[in-house]
Amino acid sequence: MEDLSEAFVEREELMVSPSGDGEPTMRLAHFLQPTVTSIDKLPSSCFSSIRPKFQPKKWPLKVNFYGWRLPQKDWRKWVEKMASLHEPTWKKAGIHEAIWKSTYRIQRNGDLVLGLAEKWCPETKSFVFSWGEVTITPEDLMIDGYSVLGSLVFISSGTKELKKREERLNKARRELIRFSTRNAEHCLWMKKFMNTGSDIEHEAFLALWLSRFVFPISYSLVTQCVFPIAVHLARGTKIALAPTILAKIYRDLSLLKEKIVAVTKFDKSEVGDSGLAVIIWSPFQLVQIWAWERFIELRPKPNLIKIGETRFARWHKMMMIVDNVRKVLDSARENFDWRPYTKALRNWNLLEFYVEKEFESFA
Repeated sequence: MEDLSEAFVEREELMVSPSGDGEPTMRLAHFLQPTVTSIDKLPSSCFSSIRPKFQPKKWPLKVNFYGWRLPQKDWRKWVEKMASLHEPTWKKAGIHEAIWKSTYRIQRNGDLVLGLAEKWCPETKSFVFSWGEVTITPEDLMIDGYSVLGSLVFISSGTKELKKREERLNKARRELIRFSTRNAEHCLWMKKFMNTGSDIEHEAFLALWLSRFVFPISYSLVTQCVFPIAVHLARGTKIALAPTILAKIYRDLSLLKEKIVAVTKFDKSEVGDSGLAVIIWSPFQLVQIWAWERFIELRPKPNLIKIGETRFARWHKMMMIVDNVRKVLDSARENFDWRPYTKALRNWNLLEFYVEKEFESFA
């Protein structure tokens, strides 16, 4: 039998129970070394034809990033107010950093997002470059402040008390729909509950956060389906938000790749001003942040993190324009940062499960 000893690498990894019970422990894990020597062995969908020149502004493609939401007026004030009352509960539920993350403005670089989508392979759920294959993982979502462990997002209200609170949220939503021509819009929901001292203000705050920044399925409305999640988070219940968000990002990357490939079959003169349209509902700003963390030549100079701020603050209101994103992506082999989160940043504490030294050595 072939000697496989050189095919493995060892490193310490944080091990957790699938149910989230018990304390995480460090164990020695074994990983297979990469063995594919040619990207030609990847699925054919990874190499679907794309336009020879990278000129997204001339493509007959309209992309609506409805999941890429910016904080509305006074949102940060409401976050600060709720944090003063409920921050320990947020930390218990594993959403503390994710909520603060929603107070930052991430400016969209459309060329960068489309350049990444060109490289997406729907079958492998990864970006395939000429120099390697990488993807967004639960680790990235965890760094963004979302829990990878906990109850499923389909959790029901459970007790009578929680059901009553959910029903009160539903009642408030129905009242807005009944008495306003604008239905339960985000701004009206905030106006109805912010600084009211209502005993369901916290649940209402979380319902808006979930509807706008985590699981947007309507551009401007607070959605009923997030109410059970909100009432549980308000009591410190940990819910596995990260896997669901990641699945939605994967889905939308595949959808966007499909539309980009379709663009090659049309000319703008043939499809008119409407062109090809696609709606992206997932929080795609996380895709751009993932790229900025790793592609050195594509990212703007980060902000300095202030004491108490999340890592997301590095990219608040930042922007960088690159002439040819595709060219930079294809030549990024030497400048790609494989493990950005293991590097110390001023005023940002390395997470305890990152070891001080990288044990693996890939040939």
